[in-house]
Amino acid sequence: MALKVAVYARVSTDEQREKQTIETQVEKAKDFCRLHDLEVYDFYLDEGISGITPFEERPEGKRLLEDAAQKKFSTVVIYKLDRVGRDILVIRSFLDTLAKYGVAFRSITEPFDTSTALGKSFMELLGVFAGFERSMILERSKAGMERIAKEGKYTGGVVPYGYKVNEEGYYEPDEEPIPGLNLSPAEIVRKIYTWLAYEDKTLLWIAKKLNQMGVPTNYSLSDLKRGKRSKNLASFWRPTHIGRLVKNEFYKGIHRWGKRNHKTKKKSSGEVERKVPALVDPKTWELAVEAIRRNRNQNRPDHRTYLFSGLIRCQTCGHIFIGNYYKTKSGEVKYYRCAKRHSPMNYDGVKCPNSTHIREDRLDTEIWENVRRWLDNPEEAVEELIERERELLKESNEQVKKIQELEEELKAFSDKKERAAYTFINGLITKESYENLLAEFEIQERKIKEELQRYQELLQRNYSEQDAVSIVMNSLEKLREIVKDKDAVPYELRRSIYRLLIQNIIAHKNGRVEVIYAFKSFKSENTRSGVCSSNQKEICRVRNRT
Repeated sequence: MALKVAVYARVSTDEQREKQTIETQVEKAKDFCRLHDLEVYDFYLDEGISGITPFEERPEGKRLLEDAAQKKFSTVVIYKLDRVGRDILVIRSFLDTLAKYGVAFRSITEPFDTSTALGKSFMELLGVFAGFERSMILERSKAGMERIAKEGKYTGGVVPYGYKVNEEGYYEPDEEPIPGLNLSPAEIVRKIYTWLAYEDKTLLWIAKKLNQMGVPTNYSLSDLKRGKRSKNLASFWRPTHIGRLVKNEFYKGIHRWGKRNHKTKKKSSGEVERKVPALVDPKTWELAVEAIRRNRNQNRPDHRTYLFSGLIRCQTCGHIFIGNYYKTKSGEVKYYRCAKRHSPMNYDGVKCPNSTHIREDRLDTEIWENVRRWLDNPEEAVEELIERERELLKESNEQVKKIQELEEELKAFSDKKERAAYTFINGLITKESYENLLAEFEIQERKIKEELQRYQELLQRNYSEQDAVSIVMNSLEKLREIVKDKDAVPYELRRSIYRLLIQNIIAHKNGRVEVIYAFKSFKSENTRSGVCSSNQKEICRVRNRT
């Protein structure tokens, strides 16, 4: 009876460009299996997959390992070892997994297989060379990129807005008019700097102006241009995008290649400073950057404290309502409005239709009165808190029991490891079997530790909620005294009380405000008008927590 084997083949995207097809590997494998009387269980073909991608993260690689675990074949046949991977860790992990499942490995073009001790030695040695070869390729690529960078040529990535790469590989201003406009991308950049440096315009004004003019962003321009992203990540201008563009030294003729490690965010020792064609002179660049700094200082964010900040959400778009204020003869009036309606440029550019404005003083009066009535009859609240305390106690007891069980399981692994070591020392099992046992123990041990950590975190959260419930129960009587006179309660204390008792507040487009409390015992029959500064009917309705 012929042995069942799995055939694995892979090509990367670069190899596909070089016309290396997966069919060649498949045909070679079929010939090999016919010659050695091997029955093919299935073909596992990964196309466009890099050799450094972990085997279990590849679509067909993952399926192969799942079938290997179910003993659907006895051997994996492959054209060449580098089809498994070009990294020693990838290769070693793959071979260890097959060994754990009792599955052998054979290469068509290399004289070894893992069913023999010699074959295993060859495999590990070849894996070392595969990793070494990749390291050398990366080193040569890095050296080549540095040479190209020093010559001032394009080194990959997205070309800055207003530039293009010519046939010789050098950056040059993109003076080609944008379809439908009489301006080129380079001219758009010069206008941005002029507006900031000499006409005292803001980033928000510029973003609106460019969008009104129908100027495409860098990502909306033809993706046929070299270095442009093929996906339209942003089809409209935002103030933050313009700010980053203006601060880029590229536009005053300086490009620092390799200046930062994108993973560690640290400056690279291989930084190359080179000159590129400037779109603006250094003075204009400095004036524009200084204008951004000046505008930022003049328009500092509002540092006032708001009672309901973070609690109110828009029913229409789901975004939060942000606090703001206006001044009257009698003083400041605080109110809340939808963040996406106020600053649509910070989201998807579409203004939310919810125009509701919520006066803080009116909402404060409405909610405070409801809280006061609730605290006048705290019996239901106490019952609710006691019931929740019972639930938490039951949950925590179950969690403690589960943690103890998992800790016992972890202790048992020490005994298992000792027994395995004893059997190996006394020659009852082979070294390979012993290593496989330890590997299996390690996998099981890691899973138990992860589960243990999860239960410990759940228990900690449970204890924290129990503490919060206890604090509320002990504070109810004190709160009853506090809320009798709202004006005597400090602003920050009112803010803390609201965060304790309110789950969230929903602002509807028709002006209705819906308050969802954290306790079921809050009554919902009380309604009042006049909370919102809208001409429509305004109602503040209370909804119980579900």
